[in-house]
Amino acid sequence: NDPAKSQCNVQSYQDFSSAFTSSSIPVLFVPGENDWNECPVPQTAWQNWITYLSSYNANGIVKPGVQTQNGRPENFVLKQGKVMFIGLNMVGGGGTKAKTATTTIDNNGVDDPTSSAWSERLVQNYEWVNTNVEMYRTSIEVVVLFGNSADEDGINAAFFDPLVDAITNWNKLQPLVFLYITKSDEQWSIKQQYLGNKKLMRINIEESLLPPMQIVIDTKQDKLRFDQENWYKA
Repeated sequence: NDPAKSQCNVQSYQDFSSAFTSSSIPVLFVPGENDWNECPVPQTAWQNWITYLSSYNANGIVKPGVQTQNGRPENFVLKQGKVMFIGLNMVGGGGTKAKTATTTIDNNGVDDPTSSAWSERLVQNYEWVNTNVEMYRTSIEVVVLFGNSADEDGINAAFFDPLVDAITNWNKLQPLVFLYITKSDEQWSIKQQYLGNKKLMRINIEESLLPPMQIVIDTKQDKLRFDQENWYKA
């Protein structure tokens, strides 16, 4: 979504949702700043995102095993075998006001990294990760986190700081590898030992590139495989 072009109108969310109706597999989304907090009216944009994307099912296919966080339906968790997938509302951007063509609207801090609303969301994100890892850590080996933004300029430190400490503590009890998958405007890349933690890897996925990257997690052979070009041809 390009807020400058679409103004985050309802049609842009409907069109995006419709684009995935032919998918043969379930699709899960996480929100980004262009979907929400950098829109002219973030509250309206958020309602559109929740309505058309938060509970998305391609062709009505049920997403088995997917659970969402109370109070934050955009955050999800799915456990498959020894891998846990967690989707989070981790946006970038920022600024204290969002502007329309005629007025400036106070958005209750949702787009301001210095606001209590911003910090509260990050704390809830961490609590969601902590709750699920604590619940299942004896039966998992890899935790995959999805977020639209990483810890650029420290605006998401209220999530990443306690996460890094928790990963260290969890690994004192048993080996757990964490992957943080986020978007990038550059070619895809991997950052080992992200934020100084040996068990945390950041994977940058080039945005707006089709086909999307396929990542295969093989817990039996302790391998990760990345394919940006050829998997869909098989």
